[in-house]
Parts: sequence; structure tokens; C-alpha cells
Amino acid sequence: MQGSAERGYLMQLIDDAERVVVSDPLAEVISPEEYTLSQPEADVERKEDDFYRTVAACHLCKLCFDRNTFAHPVVKKAPKVLFITESPEGDMIFSPQSISVFSAFWRDSLKLREGEWALTTLMKCPGEWSRESADCCKPYIRKELVDIAPGAIVLMGMNGARYMLGDRGGDSAYLQRRFTVNHIPLYVTYSPAEYSEDRNLRKSIWDNLVFIRGELGLDAVR
Repeated sequence: MQGSAERGYLMQLIDDAERVVVSDPLAEVISPEEYTLSQPEADVERKEDDFYRTVAACHLCKLCFDRNTFAHPVVKKAPKVLFITESPEGDMIFSPQSISVFSAFWRDSLKLREGEWALTTLMKCPGEWSRESADCCKPYIRKELVDIAPGAIVLMGMNGARYMLGDRGGDSAYLQRRFTVNHIPLYVTYSPAEYSEDRNLRKSIWDNLVFIRGELGLDAVR
């Protein structure tokens, strides 16, 4: 009996030691999937998450103090079009109104399906446009351009256009023209927020999107 008790005690010690090794002090069942090797796709997603955690923790300018949550961009690898707007609208990149306008006007006018477009911002925190804040965010947008590798960029907003392309005069100096950033074709249009403030921009936006659609070869029936 004594030998049996000693063996039982020894097995208990072994069980306790095993639980410590696998970080399971409460003797909970641990799924074997937690110990499988990460797939390449998971590694990519983890690096992406690490990058945006860094962006979300940024305190380089004062705008971070008015931010409640980080508005995570819509990220796709090698989309046909990367839309870049100037800054988030509150806790989201777009307000509900702007989402509806963007989907029906900007995205659908270019005949883009899900997976063919991505969306990010120049300034990562909501607030009034500021070149100072945009300068603080510049390393982030540079990395996004490399990581996302879009076929083309549609820059939404005239403040952003003047920031990225220099002051070229009036709005007409940016519309229905092709620019290049990092060897990527870039086109400028108004943002959903600008349209909401001035509905008279509707025809100009439509004509510009038709021009962009033709430039990108998206006019064909799909």
C-alpha cells in the first residue's frame, strides 16, 4: 500500500510539473491547436496587427488625446485601388452618412468588388486637418503604401492633395489628372465629407470618377 501511495504521489508531482510547463496551473484542458506552428498567413496578419497597434499607441501630436478608439483601416493586399482620405470621422474612418455616400458614389462608380479596394487615412486620429499632424503620420502612410502595394491610389480631399502633391493652385489643378507617388498612379477627387458640405460638387465628382475609371481600365462590362 505504501508503494502504491508513493507511486500515486509521484504521478501527482509529474502532473503538477506538466501543468506548470504548459502554463496550465488550473488543470484546464488546452487545445492542441495552440501549440501548432503558425502559418505564413497568420505571420503576415500578426505583423499587420503589430504595426497598427504601434499606430494606435502613437502620441507624436496632440490629436491622440481626443481619440476614443483607433479607426482601423480597411486593409487588402495588392488591391486595384487604395482610397486615402484625410482623417477619420470620429471613431470610424467614415461616419454612417459618409459610408453610404462612399459606397454608392466612389466605390461603385469605379465598379470595384470586395477585395479589390482598400481604405486608409493620412492622419490617423480624427480632428481638423493639420500639416503638423500629417507629418507625424507620414511614416505610417509610407509603410502602408509598401505593405498594401495597390495598383492605384485615389486620394480623397483637397487638403490631402495639396499636402502630398504640393500647392498647385485651385482644385482644377488636381482633378482629372494623373500623378505618381512611389511609382503608383495617383488620382485626386473630393472626399465624402466635402460632398456632404457642398452638394454642388456632385457633377465634378462624377466626371472625375468617370475619368479615373477610364484611366484604370475599369470601363469594361464585368
